[in-house]
Amino acid sequence: MKCNFSQIIDLGAKLDSSVRTAGHPLRHNRRQFYRVPHQGHISHSSNSRANIMTSSALTPPNSMVAIDRRRSMFKSVCGAVLGVAIVATADFALAQLTHVDFLRTAAKEFAQRSTLLAQAGDREGAVEASRKAVDAYRRLVHGSPIHYEARLAASLHDLSLRLSEAGAVAGAHEAIEEAIVMRRRLARYGARYAEGLAQSLAMLTSIDRTVPGT
Repeated sequence: MKCNFSQIIDLGAKLDSSVRTAGHPLRHNRRQFYRVPHQGHISHSSNSRANIMTSSALTPPNSMVAIDRRRSMFKSVCGAVLGVAIVATADFALAQLTHVDFLRTAAKEFAQRSTLLAQAGDREGAVEASRKAVDAYRRLVHGSPIHYEARLAASLHDLSLRLSEAGAVAGAHEAIEEAIVMRRRLARYGARYAEGLAQSLAMLTSIDRTVPGT
């Protein structure tokens, strides 16, 4: 088959026209495929994302809620324990004060009873009451030496006197020596204790004279 130049030109034009005609739907589909969404659609999507972010920001994570609950429980427990400790401490302090008042009152009453029994001629009863006074003052000194050591020394002096009157010289000597040790130590803190020390030294001399061979 032989073709001249003009026929070749016509064939090329027809092919080009057919290709262009066939390409129109493809280009139209491409425009539809790559079409930019409507502005209102974008706004709706943005609002949805904003709502999601806001709701997630307002709702704390579960771990933070658990930590807050534990902290609240810890504070409640600590408050309860502290309240119990305060009440227990107050009760203990009140019991101690009551105990001290009882011992102080008992010591004074035993000392007075000892004197009355000695005057009535009940020497054994006087010694027993004097011993109880000494025991009460010893317990008071254990809690507060500064306030009660001088009274303990005086009660020991009285016990020495009651024992001497009852004929228990060895016990009287032991009690007065303990009183002298305390009163020597107290004399360092003021002259008001010097008179008591002098009385105890005189008591010791009197007891030593009653001992045979001295």
